[in-house]
Amino acid sequence: MPSGKAHDTITLTAAAASGPLWWHFAPEPKDWTAGVVYLGALLFSGLALSPVLDLDSSVYRRWGVFRWLWWPYQRLVRHRSWISHSFLFGPLLRTLYFLAFVFLLFRLSSWVVDYFLVPVDRNGLSRQWAHALLHLWHTHPLHCQMLLLGLLLGAALHVSADMAVTAFKRSRRRP
Repeated sequence: MPSGKAHDTITLTAAAASGPLWWHFAPEPKDWTAGVVYLGALLFSGLALSPVLDLDSSVYRRWGVFRWLWWPYQRLVRHRSWISHSFLFGPLLRTLYFLAFVFLLFRLSSWVVDYFLVPVDRNGLSRQWAHALLHLWHTHPLHCQMLLLGLLLGAALHVSADMAVTAFKRSRRRP
């Protein structure tokens, strides 16, 4: 397997190369915000939602004080399993897992605001948040497509690099 630095270099190089490529091939009229969403999702997927979140890795440590968020994921997902290192299921699972924790933090913070500061309709806010998230595809389809593409490509770069290095090492061991 490539090192963490090698994976980071692959992600950063892919982002640097795919930005101009995206701009060249994007349909007219070009919406630069969709390109920013794509690049942001690719970088976030490769540098923060990497398949190695199931280990005590540099990606895991990047989360700083929020590392605890990934502790249950580490206990439930074996390293390099089909769950963490799949091209589609892995990045979608990590994204949904992350969104679930964001929602829980949102609920907790709304409770703190409601209890200590000012009364708020916590359930109404939660319904609005869920509605906005679920209808994002209808309100911003291009941005959602670019988000999905970036999330999938960021993880695919990691998995592809692992597969290529593993295949190379196996080919060298054979007589």
